[in-house]
This record gives sequence, structure tokens and C-alpha cells, in this order.
Amino acid sequence: MAIVPASLGEGSDRSGGGAGPVAYSWIVFALTFGLLISDYMARQVLNAVFPLLKAEWALSDGQLGALSGVVALMVGLLTFPLSLLADRWGRIRSLTLMAILWSLATLLCGMAQSYEQMFVGRLLVGVGEAAYGSVGIAVVLSVFPARMRATLAAAFMAGGLLGQVLGVGIGGQIAASHGWRMAFNVIALAGLAIAIAYPMIVRSSRIRALDPDGTGAPPPDAARPPIRSIMGSRALVCAYIGSGLQMYIAGAIPAWLPTYFGRYYGLAVDKAAGTAAIFLLLTGAGMVICGMISDRMAKDQPVQKIRLAIGYCLICAAALALAFVLPAGPLQLA
Repeated sequence: MAIVPASLGEGSDRSGGGAGPVAYSWIVFALTFGLLISDYMARQVLNAVFPLLKAEWALSDGQLGALSGVVALMVGLLTFPLSLLADRWGRIRSLTLMAILWSLATLLCGMAQSYEQMFVGRLLVGVGEAAYGSVGIAVVLSVFPARMRATLAAAFMAGGLLGQVLGVGIGGQIAASHGWRMAFNVIALAGLAIAIAYPMIVRSSRIRALDPDGTGAPPPDAARPPIRSIMGSRALVCAYIGSGLQMYIAGAIPAWLPTYFGRYYGLAVDKAAGTAAIFLLLTGAGMVICGMISDRMAKDQPVQKIRLAIGYCLICAAALALAFVLPAGPLQLA
């Protein structure tokens, strides 16, 4: 999530003027959510076509993993600095530029003629996607009341899982019938369409007017807290580390599920992608449900959210450990 409120000075309120405050808040959520889905579709479509790339270019598992991992590496390295830049340059403008970049990079992947070209395309996808999650959720939270934050954050994060579901599922279906290049191209063009529409509808002046808690109003430069303040709390540092480790799990599993189902369950590309998509959909539903539970249980005791987060991580660890011990079959899937 972005560190300080953004300067939302670009643009005027020429679109969305007919929508009421509540309706416009949900329009902002829907469009920002749509770009998040595009983000993860562009990220995950590669995993659905791993077997086709491996066969066409004679790639090793290490090379395939690098194509997926370079995106995560760029996200990990660039999220913080690009979020700071977005806070100063303007969130709406920044989100639009990010979406255009990752969509064009995905289009480049569809045109790649070699592993090296594909690697460059994937690296650029990672650069474009690096700060979208933090900046996008900041925009969403700025137009809703504070009491809805955990639910909205969970729903927004679940959008990433939905994007993975669509990227893997749709990408696998398109690749099976029209080739892996078409899978990249279709997802890239869909992302470009939303990116072009986004700044036409989501206007900074309207967001400032809807900001219920003042989280979107830019403070004067002198009032901005120093960067070191975000590392001043031990609990916050632990939350950063724990969240990063948990996101590592959430990123690694979707990357290899289609390949795993192909190798160990003997499924074709489209069937393996579809099966993996079911598991990602379950994860997305769990994010929303657990977010709602957290909001309800921590309504009067915010510290409960820390205990709940610990509990969720322990349950995840136990379930994964059991699954890796069991042989391939229905019990492992359960």
C-alpha cells in the first residue's frame, strides 16, 4: 500500500458526473479492480503455456521459472520506490501509465521470437506491475469509509487471484486452440482497452470530493512524514516480512500448478490450466471471506487482526505440508 497520500491534481471532473457519490465510489472500485485483473492475467498467462514454450524452444525448468520469477523480482525491487513516485506524480496518471506499460510488454511477449526476447518482455511486465497493487488499493480506500478497509483490501487482493484464474484458464484455452502467441495478444489488448478508459472516467477531483477520511488529500511537503517513520514500528516491520513470505507462497503455487497437473496428473494444457484455475478461485474466495471475518472480529479490538493473520498463516502452512507429503490423487487435492 502506498506510504503517503497522493497528489491527485491531474485532470478535471468531466466524466462520471452523473453518478452519485456511492455509485461513483463503486465505479472507481470496479475500474481499478478491472485493471488489477488485467495485471494478474498478464502475469499468469505465461504459466498456462509453459509446456508449449518448453517444447517449442527446448527450455529447461530453470529457464521457465526465470520467465515467471523475473516479474516477481521486479515487483519486489520496484514496488516501494515506484509507490513513492506515484504519490508525488499523481496516482491516476501513474496507474494509467503502469497499465499501458504491462499491456504493451505482454504484447511484446506474444511477438517474441526467442527466449531472450520473451525474458525482456516479462521483465517489462514486472516493471509495469510493480506498484499497481499498492497504488490501486490506495485509490480504492480513499473513496470508502475506514470501517470497510479490511473487506475492501481483501476483495482487492482477491482480484489478483481472479486475474490469475482468468489468466491461467482463458490463456490455457486460447493457447490450446489458437497457439500461445494469441493467448498473450488477447490479454494484452484487453488490458490496453481498460487502461485507455480508466483516466477518462476516474477523475482526481471527484475522488478528492468523495474522500471520507481525508486519506486522499495531499499534505504540504513539510507535513509529509519521513521515510524512516514507516520502519519505526517493530510490529510493522514484522508485518512486512510476514506478508512478503506469505505472498511468496501465494505466487509460487499458481506459477507451477498448471505444469504440476500436466506432469503428475497427465492433463492436457487446457485441462491443467482449468484445474489450476479452480484452486485459484477458491483462494480468492477465501481472501474475501477471511477479510470479512477479520473486520467483524476486530471491530472493537484491532489487535485481533494480528492474531487472525498468524492463525491464517499457520493453517496455510499445515495444509501445504500435508499436501506435499501425500501422493498425487484426490486426497492430495482435497
